[in-house]
Amino acid sequence: MSNSRIILLAVFTFLFLFFGCLVQGTENEKRYVEITSAGGTTINKTFATIFVEIADEPSKISQGLMFRELLESDHGMLFLLNRDDFHPFWMKNTKIPLETIYIAANGSIVDILEMEPCKADPCRIYNSKSKSRSVLEVNANLSKKLGFRIGDYVDISSAIK
Repeated sequence: MSNSRIILLAVFTFLFLFFGCLVQGTENEKRYVEITSAGGTTINKTFATIFVEIADEPSKISQGLMFRELLESDHGMLFLLNRDDFHPFWMKNTKIPLETIYIAANGSIVDILEMEPCKADPCRIYNSKSKSRSVLEVNANLSKKLGFRIGDYVDISSAIK
């Protein structure tokens, strides 16, 4: 093979890998969710900005945060479930304790549950007391640490395209 063909092949390989990484990076881009208070004198006070991965397809929803060793304190996963219902979650193959924040269609938090990793089958099923449209998974105890609660609001508009 001539030197010019080898160089041309190397350039095409580089461009393919370079642009492939760019496309992959935008697909996994972190977006953010703000959580604000609904009550008293703290109306619209922002408690937290959480950078999220979006789970909006069956494969992403079923995978969730399984097998993760670490979740940064200001990161999470937002499950866009597209219907008001009782959405059960479990912790099979999940290595870190999590908290699920159940969010109604209007953005209000309707329930917050602490979830522990499942060490053996059968795994516990976690379900909210109220119907929700989406669910935000974050590190356990985040709501206690930051002071948000049921009735506060989650603005997911900047996280969804």
